[in-house]
Amino acid sequence: MLNANIYIIGGFLGAGKTTLLQRILNWDIDLSSTAVLVNEFGQISVDGMLLDSKGTRLIELTSGCICCSMGGEFLKSLNEVLNKYIPTRIFVETTGVADTLDIIALLMDSDVLDKAILKNIVCVLDADFWQEKDNFGIVFFNQVKAADLIILNKIDLVDTDLIPLFIEEIRQINPRAMIAPTCQCEIDPDILLERDETELSHLLDNVNLLTKSELGDEKRPEFMTFTFLDEGFLSEARFTAFIEKIPSNVFRIKGIVRFPGGKVALNHVGGRSQWTEIKCSEGTELVFVGWRMDTDAILRDLDACREAV
Repeated sequence: MLNANIYIIGGFLGAGKTTLLQRILNWDIDLSSTAVLVNEFGQISVDGMLLDSKGTRLIELTSGCICCSMGGEFLKSLNEVLNKYIPTRIFVETTGVADTLDIIALLMDSDVLDKAILKNIVCVLDADFWQEKDNFGIVFFNQVKAADLIILNKIDLVDTDLIPLFIEEIRQINPRAMIAPTCQCEIDPDILLERDETELSHLLDNVNLLTKSELGDEKRPEFMTFTFLDEGFLSEARFTAFIEKIPSNVFRIKGIVRFPGGKVALNHVGGRSQWTEIKCSEGTELVFVGWRMDTDAILRDLDACREAV
């Protein structure tokens, strides 16, 4: 019996997946029978701290990626949610390094779709980094290729004249998807939630993997991640200077920073930082994601940001 709609929310690091999920949880709709699965590529759950579940069931999967090392745990969690809570909707926020096509294959090879419909596959894109797309590897392009709905986010950060060009380039990669340009992932609920089931196209023979000849490199980027935890205070001036000089291969920093004057949520993507004042009881908890990062050097710099007790 089909009793739930599953919505996959994918997209590359820092594109705005959590922002979209925050939007969804604040929509003026009935969320009483909605479940949310959040997959973190790291040892701490940053998204879980930032999301207000509004009475929904929030399940967090950490320390791996559901399309590879955590596939079994992901399917187990989905089945437990379906059997225990009988939800009408399940939103799955993947990590930024998850290959959506691998997730589809995982679902197709399980019994989950005997109980639920894969209703919509969403890909959130960062318009500000679209021109750097060829540097992001096959995972990025498969996220775009597999999507039913592509949210071209952060259009306020690019030249308005570039947006039609970006949309045309996206259509060349995925001609069947709906493309919605947004700021802060502001989108009408009907666009995301409602989709004609006769148009569903998640069958693997209709979603072909990109090949080496299409991308020029069959290897996937070697992402790495580490966390920084501190129960004390960081110097705001020293930490700000640290962020300003962070090397470019540290693509993403996300989490909570505790200064003497208060706490902020930090979302650093590709050299651009967004700071938001928040109220929570935690100390500093940061997740770093990048390529070939010098973890020891970064941790030494972070140690230098600590305030003396």
